[in-house]
Amino acid sequence: MNAFNLNLRDTRQSKSFIINSSFIKKLLCLFLLFCSVNAYSQSYFKNTKPIIIYKSGDNDYKSAKLKNGGTLSVKFKGFQVNVNVIYGKTGLNIAYFEETDDCEFIEFTEYDFNKDGNRELVIAYGNDVQFKVSVYQVLRNKIKHIGEFDDGQFDCYFENRSILFPYGTQGLFTEYTYKKGMFIKTN
Repeated sequence: MNAFNLNLRDTRQSKSFIINSSFIKKLLCLFLLFCSVNAYSQSYFKNTKPIIIYKSGDNDYKSAKLKNGGTLSVKFKGFQVNVNVIYGKTGLNIAYFEETDDCEFIEFTEYDFNKDGNRELVIAYGNDVQFKVSVYQVLRNKIKHIGEFDDGQFDCYFENRSILFPYGTQGLFTEYTYKKGMFIKTN
């Protein structure tokens, strides 16, 4: 392999330095590795950690213990994702997703929007361009869908009783606040 050297001269200080092609290749490899690792290492949720993450093509079963005592059970089979919450021998079906170009990643987390001590289940699903969020109130004997948002561009934040969706580059966001059993757009 023939390496080439690039000579750059700063005429003001009469100093020169050489950049070797093997050094450039190493930097390029590190950059490409960084890009491929971070292609989907970022969470949709910015101030809470996902309890389960699904990436396109996963063929597996994953479960996680919920703070309210249930078990989140997610079965990935081919391009289908089935979501259940289990209390003892009782299973409650929450959602069914089919992988499409609009649903390549799914993340699950919990957050207590109504401040009653029971965390709601939050599911974010989408691709690397946009995402949607569904919020479910999970009780031992029922599941209630309490919110659906399609405002996600990059990520979302939870703050007090609200979910915030930043957009653009000017610090703007759309905010929905949980009041009287439902989410209301508050900005």
